[in-house]
Amino acid sequence: MCSFLQCFFPGLGEVSASANTRAKGVNWAKWLMVGGLSAVLSAQAQPYPQPQLNAPEVINDADRVLGQWVMPDGSALIEIYPQGSSYSVRIVKLRDPRFTVADSVDDKLLHQPRIDIHSPDSKLESQSLTGLVIASGLKYQDGIWAGGKIYDPNSGNYYRCKLEWVDGNYLRVRGYMGISLFGETMYWQRATVFKTRTLRMLEGLLNETQGRAGF
Repeated sequence: MCSFLQCFFPGLGEVSASANTRAKGVNWAKWLMVGGLSAVLSAQAQPYPQPQLNAPEVINDADRVLGQWVMPDGSALIEIYPQGSSYSVRIVKLRDPRFTVADSVDDKLLHQPRIDIHSPDSKLESQSLTGLVIASGLKYQDGIWAGGKIYDPNSGNYYRCKLEWVDGNYLRVRGYMGISLFGETMYWQRATVFKTRTLRMLEGLLNETQGRAGF
């Protein structure tokens, strides 16, 4: 079983050609690093409502988790939203909404919109990753949102998960099978904070480039 950090989310693994045309193991680690980090917030529009990066007004501790967050490497913009008495998570936008040469996919998938090629339900393999619900059933108790499962589009597997509030900028996300002791942790960053820091970083890069060019 691949690690949670390696196989949780659009593209961790490699895809190879097969007779039944189902690609195996998209290399998430490769495509996640392709392109500028800030592109996640300005990627080509998909048939999904344009996200609002402002965090919603919080009326209780449980709702602090609501809003948009960014994956650790900036590969995807995700949204946590209420669903009845629990919380769910969906992919709002991908930095690279189409398969690239960095994914090592079959030629027929290259430059095509990213789809859920490893869905355990063959009827859903063609569904877009944009808008895909990747976690549900999370309930709040004592500062932790748990009790639900998180989906790994790379393997088509589901894992138990819990989210823990770190501060206003980060969520600690624990994915595991069996008991929490045997799992791995990642951090989701608030989208507004990610945007500000990324733009600041890119501005520094631009200034450095201009300096070298003698501007």
